[in-house]
Amino acid sequence: MEAARKATKRHVGKEGKVYIRVFPDRPLVEVPLDHPIYRIVHDLPEGVPKVHEHDALPAQGFGIFVDDRLAVYYTFQADLGDGWEDPDVHDDPDAVRQKALQMGVNHFVYGVCSVPRRNRSRRSGNCSKKR
Repeated sequence: MEAARKATKRHVGKEGKVYIRVFPDRPLVEVPLDHPIYRIVHDLPEGVPKVHEHDALPAQGFGIFVDDRLAVYYTFQADLGDGWEDPDVHDDPDAVRQKALQMGVNHFVYGVCSVPRRNRSRRSGNCSKKR
């Protein structure tokens, strides 16, 4: 975790502290692999996919939780956006690109469906989570 924090700070400089300003009292922690973000639509049992290899480090997903809800999600050693690019840009295999797109779908559906109950309108419905 400390290595991730240092790498983040080094990579994005002072902008990397944005989450601290928004949630100064909440830690950035590794998101467990059994969290719905990895299975709400597409099953990704290994967590966030490693889109392409720059080093031998594993891809990791970190987050900030507010009332048991994942409010901030940060990927380390993974760049999902690279997997969403045109195939010719990064030359990633189709299977890797597919996993990146699936993770993006999971992010979107989790964000839409995990609204705290007190903020849901009668019309918002309930998203059923994949079990």
